[in-house]
Amino acid sequence: MSGLRALALLAAGLFLGSCATENIYHVPPGEKVPISAAALDFFKTKYLPGIGSIHSGAFALSETGYSAGYSYCPDSHCIEHGGTGQRAIDQCAHDGEKCFIFAIGTEVKYDYYVLP
Repeated sequence: MSGLRALALLAAGLFLGSCATENIYHVPPGEKVPISAAALDFFKTKYLPGIGSIHSGAFALSETGYSAGYSYCPDSHCIEHGGTGQRAIDQCAHDGEKCFIFAIGTEVKYDYYVLP
């Protein structure tokens, strides 16, 4: 019985894992990423003030630079297990776009340029 349960859990994990990665964009190493002025403003005026300097969180951006999403822990004592990143990706990818984590906490992970 425990062997069947382990197999079922493994199958469920593989299924859920494959669903979670469909909307992830992998930025090529060294590439500057595009960001629209509206998405950059969203990052600066909504995400950064909410996260402050003590909360964990993530900001996701679409590969086109026009769609974005974020998630953060509103409590400074949260124990986060990677959920904020996936929630940010899910918010960003609501229109079927592929997204990536642009910032973790207050640290921007990529060089970027603002779209005209």
